[in-house]
Amino acid sequence: MAFQKGVSGNPKGRPTGIASSEGLRATIAEELPDIIKTLVTAAKAGDTQAAKVLIEWEIPRLCRGTEKV
Repeated sequence: MAFQKGVSGNPKGRPTGIASSEGLRATIAEELPDIIKTLVTAAKAGDTQAAKVLIEWEIPRLCRGTEKV
């Protein structure tokens, strides 16, 4: 079946009850301090996955503040 120009592939739109990305972002932002504390605690206890998450999150943020030489 070929796509028809001007015809939506989802005519009914998003089903009701589906969370918006804005709501998810707000929830994460609210819980972020606790999430970071939990990751740091786990990384200090030897959880390499938690350490990896922290490093991958923080290194780009640190690099943004540096100037190219």
